Amino acid sequence: MPYEITTEDNGSRIITRYYGKLTAAEVYAAYTDRFTDIKKINQYKVLLNDYTDVTETVVSDVDVAKLAAIYTAAAMQNPHVIAVSIMPTDLQFGLGRMWEGYIFEIPWEEIIVRTQQEATQWLAKKLGA
Repeated sequence: MPYEITTEDNGSRIITRYYGKLTAAEVYAAYTDRFTDIKKINQYKVLLNDYTDVTETVVSDVDVAKLAAIYTAAAMQNPHVIAVSIMPTDLQFGLGRMWEGYIFEIPWEEIIVRTQQEATQWLAKKLGA
């Protein structure tokens, strides 16, 4: 599987790193791993999605809309999450911006950035660190 999910801070910080050729099926699998257990969702405080090591992205606009619906449902279970996605390529960033158009009503604070440094700075600001 071209993703790895790790947790920190007793399960409240979820880090998903994607790598290699990434298809919609793998993103669906990662979403299923993170967003099907309501008990886990309610523990989340920070989600970090890192696409830095993805070499190819094969995701359609229809996939983006379906993934956004899954994400939105999770957000409604626990509205107290901040999330950052690192999407360094133009294609990834563009898909991310399209995805933001579908999730504009969620209660989570969400940002898409291009670098780990930007993600770290934004999280530090939001978490008061």
